[in-house]
Order: sequence, then structure tokens, then C-alpha cells
Amino acid sequence: RIFQIEYDATRAVLLPIKIDGAAPTVYRAPASMSVGNVDISLKDRKMTITTSEWAVTASSKMKKGILRGNSCATGKCFLNVAVKPVTDVHHATVAPHGLLGQAFDGGGMRHHTAPVVLTEETAVT
Repeated sequence: RIFQIEYDATRAVLLPIKIDGAAPTVYRAPASMSVGNVDISLKDRKMTITTSEWAVTASSKMKKGILRGNSCATGKCFLNVAVKPVTDVHHATVAPHGLLGQAFDGGGMRHHTAPVVLTEETAVT
């Protein structure tokens, strides 16, 4: 199944969800639903998506230090996003890759790759 879930920090009480390309259904908080092994909820300006392997949360909060606006709708909010494993990702059949793989490699260190080597050659004819 393919899910398209839109979380808007300025309107964090509405959650449009498209499943398998169908027209979106907009849910109003508090709301929760389950489709197969995917649980989705929206409560207290926090969206949670949980699968058998990952838990993803997105939430928005007012921040005093933001000068512009006076509410989330006018830009005085910030967005928190968290992605946490539900299972042991270090022993998974397929290891996390991309941004998640870099975050969950367990080393806490920057990835070191082979240096880029550039050479110039002049062709002799």
C-alpha cells in the first residue's frame, strides 16, 4: 500500500490522507485509523504513524523566539519530526539506508568514503 500523508504545522488539527492514489480523506483531530500494519493518529497537534518497523511523529509548537506572527497559522511555530525504530534495525534483513541509514549506523560518526581523485592527461597523437 502507498500512503500519502500531509502534516501542515500551521493547521495541525487536519490530516489529509491518500491511500493507493485515491482521493484524499481529511481527518480532524482527534482521529486514529489502522490500515493493515499501519496505525495513524492525530491528537494534540501531534501526528503519529506506526508500522511494524518504524514510528514517525510530527508535531508543531509555538515558539516565543520566532518574531514573525502570533500563532501557528501566522508562522510562529516550528516543526518537530522524529523517526524511531520499533524493531532492532541493527539486525534487520535489510539495513536502513539513505538518511535513516546514516542516522542508525550505530557509530555516531561521520561516514568516511574514498577520496575523490581527479587526474589530467594529455593525449599524444
